[in-house]
Amino acid sequence: MGDHGDETAGDGPEPHLAPLGASALKPGHWRALELLESASEVKATLEQYRRELDGEVYLRPTNRGLTVISLNPSDPAMVGVAGRATGDEYLRSLPPSEEHVRRAVAGYREKVGGMGRSSVEERFSLGLIADALHNELILPDSDLRFVCQEWRLPGALGGRVDLLMLDPAAQRLVVVELKTGSSQATVGLEQAERYAELLWEYRGELYEYFERLANSLAALYTTISTERFTLDPFAVPRAEVRWPDRKNDDVRPAMPRSTSRQGGGPSPTRPGTRSQLTELAHGLDAFVASDSEFQRRARTLQSRWRHDRGLPIGEHNGRPLGSRLPMPDAEDQLWNYLSPEVGALVRDEYRTNLEVTDRRYRKLFGYPRLFNDLLSSQPMCFNLFGPLALDLDVATTVARARWPELVDRVTAVRFEHSPGRWDSRYLDNGTAADVLVEHTTPDGGRGVIAIETKYHENLKGAASTHNDRYDEIADASGLFRPESRAALRRPPLQQIWLDHLLAVAMQQTDGLYSARHVLVYPRLNVAVASAAEGYQATLEPGSATFEAITLEDLCDTIVGVAPGPEVSEFRARYLAFDTIPAR
Repeated sequence: MGDHGDETAGDGPEPHLAPLGASALKPGHWRALELLESASEVKATLEQYRRELDGEVYLRPTNRGLTVISLNPSDPAMVGVAGRATGDEYLRSLPPSEEHVRRAVAGYREKVGGMGRSSVEERFSLGLIADALHNELILPDSDLRFVCQEWRLPGALGGRVDLLMLDPAAQRLVVVELKTGSSQATVGLEQAERYAELLWEYRGELYEYFERLANSLAALYTTISTERFTLDPFAVPRAEVRWPDRKNDDVRPAMPRSTSRQGGGPSPTRPGTRSQLTELAHGLDAFVASDSEFQRRARTLQSRWRHDRGLPIGEHNGRPLGSRLPMPDAEDQLWNYLSPEVGALVRDEYRTNLEVTDRRYRKLFGYPRLFNDLLSSQPMCFNLFGPLALDLDVATTVARARWPELVDRVTAVRFEHSPGRWDSRYLDNGTAADVLVEHTTPDGGRGVIAIETKYHENLKGAASTHNDRYDEIADASGLFRPESRAALRRPPLQQIWLDHLLAVAMQQTDGLYSARHVLVYPRLNVAVASAAEGYQATLEPGSATFEAITLEDLCDTIVGVAPGPEVSEFRARYLAFDTIPAR
């Protein structure tokens, strides 16, 4: 949780890897995506262009803004709806003025009238897009959903993906290269496979982006408003080539070098040499090759918890995975939660959030992992803090015991909360606290404790795009050593920094008497423990706005002042690592 604009999906079975070389995304890409996520404004914009143009258009996200692409089948090639170098080529806010649209359409018509070139591939591409947009995003003769067109890949060996699709059943990206005929099929497939490799290498940045992009299009073009597309962090993109007169699919999977045996993948284990941990993980369908030793122990612990309770096993990529529950039963039955009361709280939070239209206040609940992923820290957070949210007297007792210098009375316990995710008074990047404890102080003021929970995550992944606002908050606080700023902008410290800055910004903006950021993690998660130690070293001496504690210590505090079955059940599920072999 604690999501912000570029944060990777750390609750998935395999943490995303950092990209290689240059960044695949720029701030403008995220701004363009944010425009597309405002469905009402996008629909109004499309209607403006359709009315003025008397034809269909598609809004393509780029680093410079949204480009308006004509889908008129009589156009000789792909044409943007704007004049040449007029300033109308990109939309940076929605909806545009009527004058802007009229000027852009006039420029488009002038360009088409003077065009001397024609492209079979581009006309084929635009026809496929038009068909997809009129058919629930489904590409003709397939089950693939349209995501974007002409996506430029980074680096000198990059290129442009003709069509990027999503296979919703496999939760996999599909690169579609378009050619004029079958004679170019082999070359086209080689290009598509190279592009698929690049997408895989940069998945730490791109998978979250394309998942959000696919869902923004679903909100615009599908009749099932609640349909959600997800990308599997395990899934290598597939490659495909198409041409206008193609009779049969010409498809084969792309095999990136980064996952091949030559790329350093794990060697096969000889029979009889498996460790106890590996044997147990295999026996519970919990073995994932990319897991660290601690992650394997955590996954195995969760898988055994499911098995011991007779809960059905879920799947990942068509194969059983012990740390997953099957949907939709997991959502209907709320198996991922330790009590019916906490399960009901989660369901209410999730359903209420679906009705929020203002993106500043919309929470980022991971679906379906909120219900089906036993390893995810998001349901773990509800399981630990849900009972406190449901009884503020107990929450007050626990908070006073843990933070007596800060807390007089707890007034609210909120999940995945920010006072304004995309508000420039705070961070303007989507960051939120996993748990926000609002309280009064012994001196009669108001304060917050912003809690970030980690379980199996390692805080690795792609760096988030830097924003000057972060430096403004940090400078005004006086909390950070000047020489530490570069390290704070990179993993593994950056996420901790942004979560901490949100708490600091709340104190600065909202006139709070106190604000503290607390990072909570299992004692055996040495990756997070090491990052917390490194983060502490970036702070000026005497700073009291950051604290790192273990889940075990927090449970001890709760048991000491408010003993009950909830904490015992939590420990048995999440912290009984002594029952799982270390190797």
